[in-house]
Amino acid sequence: MESQTAPEPIFLCDFCNDSVIQIRTFEVVPLSMKVRETVVYFCDSRWAACPICAQMIDENRWDDLTGRSYDLWLKAEIQRGANPGFASRQFMKMHVAQLHQLFREACGRTA
Repeated sequence: MESQTAPEPIFLCDFCNDSVIQIRTFEVVPLSMKVRETVVYFCDSRWAACPICAQMIDENRWDDLTGRSYDLWLKAEIQRGANPGFASRQFMKMHVAQLHQLFREACGRTA
């Protein structure tokens, strides 16, 4: 009989939404954000970051982090058969940039 090992746990990065085996957590104060007329609460103060996003955070590469998050969102949308129009793409870029700005402020990273 072959020995079986338990599968590695899969986590989702809170920044780029990539499925990864290893994450790093960042502790911040709880966040809330208003999107149009809806208030979105991020009650959990722990943010999971894949190794790539964690490195970008450590290096204060916020534009790169936002670009990665947006690019992977767009890739996932296209893979599922959606074709977000210009307005949806611009909204998502703005939304991701605002969310990352709130994260920066919450964890005291101002650079």
